[in-house]
Amino acid sequence: MNTKRSAAERSASSLSPLLRRSDNPTQILQAGVVRKKWKHAIIRPLMKKPHLDPLGMAEQTISAPPCFLPLPGKPMILWKRWQNIFTTYLLAIGGDKYSPVRKQAILLHHLGTEGRRIYDDLPEVSLGMVEGQPMNVYEMSLPMLEKHFTPKIIIVFEWHRFFSQVQGLDEDIMTYVAALRGLAVTCDFRDLSDSLIHDQHVRCMNNKKVKEKLLATDPSLEESKHIARSMEHTEAWIKEIETKSYMKDSNKETTVEVKEFKAKKQEKPAESNAMRVVEKKNSNIICFRCGCPGHMASSSMCAARNLTCRMCGRKGL
Repeated sequence: MNTKRSAAERSASSLSPLLRRSDNPTQILQAGVVRKKWKHAIIRPLMKKPHLDPLGMAEQTISAPPCFLPLPGKPMILWKRWQNIFTTYLLAIGGDKYSPVRKQAILLHHLGTEGRRIYDDLPEVSLGMVEGQPMNVYEMSLPMLEKHFTPKIIIVFEWHRFFSQVQGLDEDIMTYVAALRGLAVTCDFRDLSDSLIHDQHVRCMNNKKVKEKLLATDPSLEESKHIARSMEHTEAWIKEIETKSYMKDSNKETTVEVKEFKAKKQEKPAESNAMRVVEKKNSNIICFRCGCPGHMASSSMCAARNLTCRMCGRKGL
């Protein structure tokens, strides 16, 4: 009896029990075709990964800017600066392809809880002047928010803030110049902005060596930043080298001190052993005056040295 099974029989055995009841090869072949079509039509689509929106993926991977005003109080950043950050974020996530309504929704979401409340209380919004307008609602919302969150600028006060800005103790020159440039935005210096920033950062910098170098050469703002940064890095490297050298020398001194301490510590047990021998010998001696062990009658440690004996009437020795 031939125990080998044909290909048709092996394929038929993999079918359901209802299809394997038939012995007709044609029916078996048709059943296999049906099963193959069923597999391609149902199983494989389920195994495919779902389609992901590339814009949605970008919105999830790119970190969002901080909310402008999450709590009641004064914003931590100027509106103009926050608007630039938000506009860059919106462009990075593909916001140029979004509808105006969606861009406005993203803007309102990033305003924060208190910022959204203020937006809803604006006259244009509360009176329904924004809804139903044919113009871009996103572009319409930005000027309203800028008008509300941009305070009135007093030039005298802004100049006072700028010329009172000094370099911090741990503040590097690049951070200091950036702070001056931020203050100069509201000072309306116009074409004198770079010149006044240069004069202020040279006048109020902490490093005297850098100040002397800049006053001697009188460079431009960009050149002075480069010189100051190079000298700061050089001083930091020298300080690091000196610190490492000091640590190396201090480690050597510590090693010598440890060796001396160990040598003294090894000498002490010999002295203590000698004292123990003397104490052991003295412990066998008993004073005939007071009867206490550890000393002789002539010792100054005896409590009965200056007392009168009741038996013989003699005092001391």
